[in-house]
Amino acid sequence: MNHKNPNKLMALIQWINSCFIFYVLHVGLDARGFLFGPLVSMNLNVPFLLVRKSGKLPGPTIKVSSTKEYGKVIIYFEVLFC
Repeated sequence: MNHKNPNKLMALIQWINSCFIFYVLHVGLDARGFLFGPLVSMNLNVPFLLVRKSGKLPGPTIKVSSTKEYGKVIIYFEVLFC
């Protein structure tokens, strides 16, 4: 992406948004999801939810665990509403 043309970034965000029909919440998984997630959420006017590993999110979190075929997965959601 050429840093001299910010319109390309906006075009990408609009294309991502066009892939969804009904949107109530956008979830960003770990650091990679944090790059485009807030931009997509702002464009759709929906909340953005951060999801990361233990100790990586500021503020209060909710712990969710699941067992997969390769082991146990534990992720933490930021608390949006208290």
